[in-house]
Amino acid sequence: MTKLKINPVLVFLLIILVASITSCQYDFVEIDLPDESIPVSFSEEILPIFSKNNCTECHNSNSSLVDLSPDKAYDSIVPDLIDENDPANSKIYLYPNPSYSDHQYKKYAPIEAALVLNWITQGAKDN
Repeated sequence: MTKLKINPVLVFLLIILVASITSCQYDFVEIDLPDESIPVSFSEEILPIFSKNNCTECHNSNSSLVDLSPDKAYDSIVPDLIDENDPANSKIYLYPNPSYSDHQYKKYAPIEAALVLNWITQGAKDN
């Protein structure tokens, strides 16, 4: 019968590998979502999202798409991109939503998506 020789370096590396795999820790970032009861201002909170995310590079007066420039955005969005019966199904919320993967559009940050949804839920007012 032959004896099995164990390489101590190999054993050490195996222990390190197992320890590193089983000790993984993930830190999840919690986002403070906007308070749904606080009115959302289109001009002060929603419009800046479009310029901050460079949406107006493509969606402007020179485009046949939705015009998100400050003076035309509201009329381009309401009512065509709003679903009053199901606000979460509104195109202005859904397509750039970070969790919506069917489209390659620029995405909102999660807090921006929540703000847009609150604005729609509150009646998508031109305020």
